[in-house]
Amino acid sequence: MSKRTAKKNNIERHTTMDTIMTNSPEVISILLQNKMHCVGCLLASFHDLADAAVEHELDENELIRQLQQVGIDIVA
Repeated sequence: MSKRTAKKNNIERHTTMDTIMTNSPEVISILLQNKMHCVGCLLASFHDLADAAVEHELDENELIRQLQQVGIDIVA
């Protein structure tokens, strides 16, 4: 695995949803499966992963688990 790929797939918990989707577009399918409409949302530039989970009444740990299944590592 290249350094670029490894860095791209590491997401900090407090990264905005906009940045997460831009850097790792493979997360978009997970968001849509969870009925999260972060794509195009004005709040995506302000909400981080925890904020988005709360806004959509999702368990943050379950959302993280789903993201990990597509190769996204969430770091503290």
